[in-house]
This record gives sequence, structure tokens and C-alpha cells, in this order.
Amino acid sequence: MKLSLRSASRILSIIGAAGLIVAWVPGIASAAPHGGGNYTCNGTMASPGTLAGNFANVTIAGTCLVDAGNVNIAGNLTVAPNAALVADFGMNDQTQSGTSNMTIGGNVVVEQGASMLLGCYPLVVTLWGLDANGNPVLFSAPDFPCDDDANAFVTTATLAATETIGGNLVANGALGVVVHNTTVRGNVTINGGGDGTAFNPVGIFATYIPGGPPNAPGQLDAPIPLPAYNDFANVTTGGNMVLSGTDDNWYGIIRNTVHGNLIDSGNTAAPDGNETINNTVYGNLVCTGNNPSIEYGDSNGGPNAVGGNATGECAFNVMIPNPTPASVPGLPNYPLEPVSVHLH
Repeated sequence: MKLSLRSASRILSIIGAAGLIVAWVPGIASAAPHGGGNYTCNGTMASPGTLAGNFANVTIAGTCLVDAGNVNIAGNLTVAPNAALVADFGMNDQTQSGTSNMTIGGNVVVEQGASMLLGCYPLVVTLWGLDANGNPVLFSAPDFPCDDDANAFVTTATLAATETIGGNLVANGALGVVVHNTTVRGNVTINGGGDGTAFNPVGIFATYIPGGPPNAPGQLDAPIPLPAYNDFANVTTGGNMVLSGTDDNWYGIIRNTVHGNLIDSGNTAAPDGNETINNTVYGNLVCTGNNPSIEYGDSNGGPNAVGGNATGECAFNVMIPNPTPASVPGLPNYPLEPVSVHLH
């Protein structure tokens, strides 16, 4: 079985979080609340900066966390080349109360080689995995819990970081952009980038994505080391969502509401690495030139609902196995299901 991002869920279902090799979570620098002006947040993976408060415009120049209260940016947020923003915390972790939501009035720009994790929630999804005997089985797991939600892998996740972008989200050659539970009033445009199709855990993707319960009280959830990737799930856009020319181990466009067009074109991923499913698209859906083509993978997902035209790999007449045989081997049959259906 070739590892892909969704394989992380399979690993959890087989060995449990206690069996994971856990990446080190570095110490966190003290919060630096600010009010009103332009601000540059600096930090390193070993000693991240902390962003909290009110600003005109913000530049992320190193590795910075949003875990010390809400962030309100009247203008634009820029994640500079090779920098990283981690905003998947549900609380103010310095007071152990409140929230750490982000509201950006203008645009978010993620530049060459930069990374961003934005948003988290207690949503539980059902996925395909393997049982202790290696047989395919459906199981439930948190989709993308907050990094500081101690109950996410023990009882039931409760925390959320709800993010709002008043303008556009644009990434040009970014290492990876992962967005959940977010409203973007303009367009989402991801042009190129990625770290290749190999499973090579790197940067914030190897350190700040929760994969199991905390190792000790007061710590973050134990991380599951993952490669860089692009993922948009439970995102609402007022305009278009475009993902083109990326080169990832895995990418997902799942359960989004797109009021414009959704375009998934010219992207490369590992086998079992391309899931564009369960989206509601009020405009057109275009999927073309992707390698591999659109798959259901092990998502246990359903078709896209499209108000306009659906063309290419996502056309209304395209039927594909659900689940994908390469993702979930060992089932007696693999029923065909449409990639897209008419919204109205």
C-alpha cells in the first residue's frame, strides 16, 4: 500500500494513536498582542512567534502561531516566502479560555515556499480504513480537530477556529495551504507549488496536525507527521475556487460551497491522491489534466452538486468506483458512482 495523506487515517484505525511515532512539539514564545498598526511576526520552528490582537496589515516572516486569542486584521495578511502560519487552535491557550479565531478584512497571500494551516472544527467523518486483520472497514474519526482540543481523540472534539477572509485567498508556489471551517468572500486561487508526490513529512505539516491525544496534560494533541499538501474542506467562497499546477502527495477539495466556478486542473499527486468530492458549486465545475484523475479514494464521499456545467473528469456522465480499489483493496465489489450531479 502506497502511503498517502488519507493513509494517516488508516494508520490510526489500525494501531491507534499510542502507536504513532510522535514528532516533537517545540516551545511557544510568549504572546505579543498588538493594536492597530502594521506588524511583522517572526519566529522559528523551535521558537515560534505568536500573533494576537488587532492590526492594519500583517506579514508572517517566520513561523507564527495563532493560539493566544483572536486576531483581527483590517487589511491584508501576507505569508512571506518560506514562512509558515499555524492557525488551527480553538482556544486562547495562554488563558485556557476564549477563542483564537482570525478575521481578515482584505486579502490573504501565501508566497513562494510558504505554508499555512487555517481553521479547525469538531466535525466527525466516516472513512474507509483497515481493521486489525487488514480487512476494509468503515470507521469514524475527527476530520480536522483543533491542535489544542484534548478531547478530540478521547471522547468528542468540542473546539473550533472559525476564520473569515473578506477579500481573496491567493497562493503562488506555496509549499502547502490547508484551510477548514473558513469563509472567503472573494476567490480562492492556488497556483502551482507543493513538495512533490513522495511521502516526506516537512515543516508545520509534520508538527501541527493533530493525530492523537496529548502525551501529557497541558500539551497539544500528538501530531501525525505528514508531507506538505493542499486541502480545502468546509470552506465557503463568494467567488471562484481554483487549484491548478500543484505537485503534492495528496490534495483534497471536499464539502465546500462555491458560489462561483470550481476549477481543478493540471495537478499532480500520488496514486490515491486526488479527491474533489461532495462540493456544492453554483457555477461550473471543471476538472482537467490532473494526474491521477478525480477519485473517491477512501473518503466514503459522494458526488459534487453542480448548478452550471460539469466538464472533463468531473462531467455529469463520468462514473468512477466508490471507494477506489487502490485505496481500499479487498472489497467484493466497487460500485460506480457519478462524480457530479445536477444541483437543481
